[in-house]
Amino acid sequence: MAKPQAWLGVAISNTAVTLVEICHHKGHTQLLGYAIKTLPPGEVIDNQIVDCEQMGDHIAHLVQRIGSQSKQAAIALPTSLALTKIIEMPAELTEDEIEAQIHIDADQHIPYPLSQVCLDFQIQGPADTDDSMQQVLLVAARLEHVEQQADSLTFAQLQPKVVDLESHAQICAFQLAWDNLSVHKPNNFTPNNLAPNHSFAPANTPQTVALIDIGESRTTFYSHQSGQLVYQSQQLFGGAQLTQAIASQQGIDLSQAVIIKHDLAAYITCHQQQGSGRHKRSHKHADLTKVYTQFVADLAEHITQAFDAYAALAPAVVTEHIMLCGGSALLPDIEAMLKDQLSCEVSVANPFGQMKVSDQVDRDELYAEAPRLMSACGLALRCQMQNQAYL
Repeated sequence: MAKPQAWLGVAISNTAVTLVEICHHKGHTQLLGYAIKTLPPGEVIDNQIVDCEQMGDHIAHLVQRIGSQSKQAAIALPTSLALTKIIEMPAELTEDEIEAQIHIDADQHIPYPLSQVCLDFQIQGPADTDDSMQQVLLVAARLEHVEQQADSLTFAQLQPKVVDLESHAQICAFQLAWDNLSVHKPNNFTPNNLAPNHSFAPANTPQTVALIDIGESRTTFYSHQSGQLVYQSQQLFGGAQLTQAIASQQGIDLSQAVIIKHDLAAYITCHQQQGSGRHKRSHKHADLTKVYTQFVADLAEHITQAFDAYAALAPAVVTEHIMLCGGSALLPDIEAMLKDQLSCEVSVANPFGQMKVSDQVDRDELYAEAPRLMSACGLALRCQMQNQAYL
């Protein structure tokens, strides 16, 4: 019996490469495998890949690690490297006519020559104030940035089927992660209706949900209203601030601080013990707890600032739930600590809860790493859904 076709999603950040492999078989989406590689400093700087061939080697190693035979892959362009803009066009225009008009008016929307950019668009629906017009999401990125991503896959001996925006991949995975939390699942829920502009709202979905991706150097805020992305923003704050604070407090270099950060729960647990013979309190551990508490407080302040910025645009909207993803979503008790500080329901993202999982994958380890795998998961789904597309 022929094996079902599988697809790979590859997500590259400043600090790690993540890979997810899925297939769709007998009406179900199945996770076949995943892998994560921490990158040495300097391989990705400001979201730009320094050496595509070296990055391809990393990706090929991950593919080999999970034993994948898949060749079709999707990869994401960081949203910060793309220009996105909502424009209005006459509602009677077809997609071909919209594309032609965008090229005619390109100099009004894009600050680069057309020969230097990749363009894509999505029809969002009728304009809010004029039924004769439709809203169109325009996405543009420098060709060199798109080629960096595609070349990394090519050097890994993979076919770059889709180069998408990271925000689109996050939306795709968010819809799965929210479904994992929801009691009621819509009857028509399949991976094929997970397009970024698909309005997905189970019966008990709060009207507005925020997905907050806490990366190493940036925290990205996505607001979903009735299941559709309506706002996003980014702040220069992330896990690197905690690494620097630990290094400063402990008097160690950043590489040692990263090791402590990844095992922070053990340090905090050690401090919380009441001085038994096996768990003696140390002054530094006490200070480390304070450092972490301050980091979460600073993160809560940045999230509040993002809420305030969105509220200025949509005063009537109240965010009812926060979902966390990204590497720093793995930090100990961050869910409960942010809930206390923000007075809002908070959960940690897991897009795999409703998905069939290969027997070769340890579910406990998968769920523990799930917040880091959101982009790669969404990309694998996008690869499954689309024909070859760059942006």
